[in-house]
Amino acid sequence: MKRAQLPVVQLLAEEFSLRMEIQRGSENMSQRNKMVVSGAQALVVVLLTISILGCESTLPTNSSSQQINYSTPKYRNANFEWRLDGAADPGSIVRLASDFEFRPSVNKSETSVFAQRSEISSSTFSATNPVTYRFEADVSMTTQISKDVVIFQLYASTPGCAPPMSLRWRSDNTLSFDGDFARRSGSDGCVENVDLKSAMYTGPRLSRTGNEFRLAVEASFDGNGDFVTEVYIDETLVMTGSYVTPEGDTFDRRTSFYMKHGANSPEFWPFVMLSKNPTVLRRTR
Repeated sequence: MKRAQLPVVQLLAEEFSLRMEIQRGSENMSQRNKMVVSGAQALVVVLLTISILGCESTLPTNSSSQQINYSTPKYRNANFEWRLDGAADPGSIVRLASDFEFRPSVNKSETSVFAQRSEISSSTFSATNPVTYRFEADVSMTTQISKDVVIFQLYASTPGCAPPMSLRWRSDNTLSFDGDFARRSGSDGCVENVDLKSAMYTGPRLSRTGNEFRLAVEASFDGNGDFVTEVYIDETLVMTGSYVTPEGDTFDRRTSFYMKHGANSPEFWPFVMLSKNPTVLRRTR
């Protein structure tokens, strides 16, 4: 029977059934679309989570072994030339490429109270502008005797007085500072730098059996002849002090310095000290 010939009731029933199927199809399509959207949203969340976790795994941590300090200023080689102490006994200072070997030598200086000296000296530098110098070397000593020996000095022309700063390897195998303030010509006496003398050493006991350690000494100048100094053993800060010229016209402000490195001791005793690649670095502020 043709559709036009169907009873009206049957036609209405078929029309209603067709509309219901269309509606159910639309609802199914909407549900499928919602499922697709929900699945896409979940995928985006998963991808973002993976990305965040991946970024976190590449960020620097705060652990001591991985800590990164992006603000550390750059040092540059100061290109200092080391000069051998011309008064040292023959064979007491031996240069091996960029390394130096020090052995005992009679101190021939008439003004010094130290009996033994075998040292090298750096180029002279000016400290009339704010600048930091950093001395570095890998140092070892072999001896059966534990007596005081000065292994580094920040030197200036201070006749009759101790240099502005000396680093002493003590008989108990710790480190300490020495230093004097020098008066102007015509003024008597020297004044001990109490701040340097009282500095506390917090590093390890140093070995005299040939074990090597990394020595670094920094001196940060203010441009007026005063400075703050820091000592590092194996890259760890172990001691700090300062040189601040006392007020008054009787004291000289030193603006020209040089460095000394080696072995300078009050007594004469046998030793062999090796310094590998002693280097001076520089940075301006």
